[in-house]
Amino acid sequence: AIYLIMSKTAALEPVDKDAIKMTITMAGFEPNIIRAKAGQPVTINLINPDNSMHTDGGGIHSFKLTAGSASVNITVLPESQKVFTFTPTQAGEYQWYCASCCGCKENPNMLGTLIVA
Repeated sequence: AIYLIMSKTAALEPVDKDAIKMTITMAGFEPNIIRAKAGQPVTINLINPDNSMHTDGGGIHSFKLTAGSASVNITVLPESQKVFTFTPTQAGEYQWYCASCCGCKENPNMLGTLIVA
């Protein structure tokens, strides 16, 4: 039992310690606000600790964002993570959301905001 607990905890540690650590669960994104500078790359380590037993979407989550000319649509499977980089090109506020399940844009918990200066 200790091995299972330790291996699950280790799997939730970000694989990229320099990236923004972001967790996505049925409760939403954490953090749900990030700040960036136009023209500077943003790297996110998206972690999904939910398991495949979730009745809504099988535990699959995503990060979908359009920020000016930067477009991101990343899917992360249950109990896994993905690292991705994008470069916002225009100042402004942009909304991202989980497009896999959870009510998508209609669920206020499954939304986040990118603020680009």
